[in-house]
Amino acid sequence: MSTAETIYELVKTMPEDRAYMVLKFAEFLHQETNVSTERTVEDIETTVDELGWEPGFFERTAGCLADEPIVRYPQPFYKVRESLK
Repeated sequence: MSTAETIYELVKTMPEDRAYMVLKFAEFLHQETNVSTERTVEDIETTVDELGWEPGFFERTAGCLADEPIVRYPQPFYKVRESLK
């Protein structure tokens, strides 16, 4: 049995609202396969240049905190305020 046939047999046993959700999901997936989402390196570099990031910014900052643990120091206690009425 093919995948489509298996899905069909399964959907036939579902309530109408669930079957409708499967239909909408299948339509969504079908649209996604028809849309080209490939970006070229030139597109990405153009976007970075257009945003105004200085050259080397990402190379310097990516992973810069890898060796230093992030510590949250103890926080002070706050007064309990009277609630608004």
